[in-house]
Amino acid sequence: MKRGIMGIMFSLGLTVRDYRRGLGIISTKPEIIEGAGGTTLYLRKNLIEGMRVMAADKRDSHKGDTTLGMDIDSFMTAQSLMDPKAIAHSVNFGMFMQGSGLKAPQGFQGAPGDMLALAEQAAQAALLNPEVDPKETVQALARVLNDLSPDYLLSSMPAERQNAYKGLPGIEVAHALAEDVALQWAKQKFGTAEGAEGIRVAQDDVVQILGRALRTTQVAERLLQKINVLVERKELPVEVHDRIRQEMGWAGLTPDEQHVHLMQLAEFGEQAFRHFIEYVKQTGKDGLLEKTTEVAGHFFETLPAASGPARDSVLAHLPELIRVLTGMNTLDFVRKVVVQLCSQLSESGTQNDPGHVHIANALTTAAHSMGMFEDFDTALRIGLELDRNRQKDSAAHQSCCAVGLENLLAPATAQKLIDLAIQKTSDPAASRTIASLLRLVENQAAEAVFLMLEDERVAANRSKLLHISQQLGAGSFEAASKRMKDERWYVVRNACYVLGALSDPDVVSHLMPAFSHSDPRVQEAAVSALVKGNLPNRGAALVVALPNLSQHLQESVLNELIMLKDASAIVPLAEFLKNAS
Repeated sequence: MKRGIMGIMFSLGLTVRDYRRGLGIISTKPEIIEGAGGTTLYLRKNLIEGMRVMAADKRDSHKGDTTLGMDIDSFMTAQSLMDPKAIAHSVNFGMFMQGSGLKAPQGFQGAPGDMLALAEQAAQAALLNPEVDPKETVQALARVLNDLSPDYLLSSMPAERQNAYKGLPGIEVAHALAEDVALQWAKQKFGTAEGAEGIRVAQDDVVQILGRALRTTQVAERLLQKINVLVERKELPVEVHDRIRQEMGWAGLTPDEQHVHLMQLAEFGEQAFRHFIEYVKQTGKDGLLEKTTEVAGHFFETLPAASGPARDSVLAHLPELIRVLTGMNTLDFVRKVVVQLCSQLSESGTQNDPGHVHIANALTTAAHSMGMFEDFDTALRIGLELDRNRQKDSAAHQSCCAVGLENLLAPATAQKLIDLAIQKTSDPAASRTIASLLRLVENQAAEAVFLMLEDERVAANRSKLLHISQQLGAGSFEAASKRMKDERWYVVRNACYVLGALSDPDVVSHLMPAFSHSDPRVQEAAVSALVKGNLPNRGAALVVALPNLSQHLQESVLNELIMLKDASAIVPLAEFLKNAS
């Protein structure tokens, strides 16, 4: 209760890994939860599949204590039945909103029309998002409907739908709603499709979403009857009906039969690939990693033989597969996949070849994922391969390999690399890998350095960060130049230090605005950068800056000019002294 948590509900099939992660989330310090925006927002940002955390209901203190003669869930259910408006504060409604990731409209009181609109919105969001399990959203909705009684929503429906839903239990109403939402979305998708290609894409998308609805509700004949009605009205093509029947065949197979079916495929089309992804997710959740990697290995063996649009379509989904595989901690297998994709990258052409672009995207995703697991050797291998292709012909790889290099690491991984570089590990090989990777992603690394500098309060660590930034060349120059107009004086000061340490001919022009800065600490940093930077014509630049400097800085600059003996300073210095007199 100190964390604003009322209780926890577990679903069957919860993995040990998710259970441990869940324990870590609910045992977070209360002050961290409050700092993240409160319990509800914190839990919404940290959803765990198979585990639902219920936020405590905050009640007005003037009502005093409440003595419960039953468990909290039953109490809240009874409250909802006595007063439908209380549904907005019920446990099940809170779980439903948390799982769907939606926010209740302003002033939501649980009126039938508002509740129906919210339920349909949640069902559509769950069906369209491949990262969400729509079953959990529909089950949560069913619990809310049971709190209200399933007939509660009927008054807001047309007469035809009222007759179809009347008398059904909450779970059946939730299933029927999900199906209707999926079909309505399918009609709109086909209604807006244009041209042969647009219709083909729409059909693939519709079959995918209706397939998810089929697996969610598990009442195939009812969904097929609804599709038949739309086909007869010519609101959906007959091909959709046929392909949904194929989905029914797949859904009817046991896991072992699905494994055999996938292993026998000589080529993976769009629909087969979706079945493959579903199988990988399920076997991974069940901990059957050997079966997962066996089927995945077979899939990658079929890739070289595939060709044409079918191959390009499958390659476009490779990033999703790699994210799933790395999330299951099958890193050894992913490393083998990276080796295979690296060899295919150089053979697949340039940015004009869709397959080449898809492979570059997949490798970038692999670098992201492996970097998050601190496998920097694999991330470096991918980066070097992308860089090698880019250097062959930069113009021909601008939108594939060059883009991949720009986004090779996640921001958190770049910061982790910099933290390791500061610590200076005793392992020489690891140090070389970190240094090479930082130089390869110098733009990303430089941005990370400046972000870390903004929050760093320890002078010794700031010095180390500045030293690292000086080694990042063009990346640091670009990052520092952007920050010369920042409103925070210490950000501009850091940028001055970095610019002064870089041997770039444009440094002087970028430093000049700092001499007019309102904070004398920024001016001092700019003077120090020019003096220590050993830049050509820095004498002339120092003289130009003199009128804007405070008196003590003017004296320092004049003393420096005496020792500098820079011929470029003579003419502007004479002009300055003449005007000063």
